[in-house]
Amino acid sequence: MGNAWRAVVCLALLSLTLVVQAGGRHIYVVEDDQGKVRMYDALPPELADRGYKVVDEHGHVVEVVPPRRGRGAGPLSDYDRALLATFSSEAEIQIARDRQLATLEGLIRLNERNLPLYEENLAELRERAEALEAAGRPVPEDLREDIRRMERQVAQRRALIESQRQEMARVRAKYDEDLKRFRELKRRVR
Repeated sequence: MGNAWRAVVCLALLSLTLVVQAGGRHIYVVEDDQGKVRMYDALPPELADRGYKVVDEHGHVVEVVPPRRGRGAGPLSDYDRALLATFSSEAEIQIARDRQLATLEGLIRLNERNLPLYEENLAELRERAEALEAAGRPVPEDLREDIRRMERQVAQRRALIESQRQEMARVRAKYDEDLKRFRELKRRVR
């Protein structure tokens, strides 16, 4: 990127000779979030942390100010760009979070409603097996297999409900982090 940066700066400096009048004025050269070089006759405060070059009216670099480390330094990460491209307001983030949570809540309710049906079916199968044993008759293998299958289904339903509850916690945490980062990015742009 060093050669590309130099080429862009050289072109920018050549164009500055047409824009900058004599009299000691300076131009501030800053790379934006997309990696494009921008020139300003007054440095916007929100860009000061990025680092910049100060150029005189002859196109000579008179000062190089390195970027400050921490928030606001350098270009945005892929996550930050995706966050800003996906959401235009805090309300949109909250709506997306609430929609995803509502979907998970619906799935949990559905599975919780169906779980007793599985448990009743399992209880009926066990009662049949117990009745056969009490009568001194052998429990057929297909009945034993039905009981095992239903036990697996009940266990899977319970595990699914727990997994969906954990997913809800992850969704809340993710959107809380997204909302926090979105606010930081919006403060940085102001």
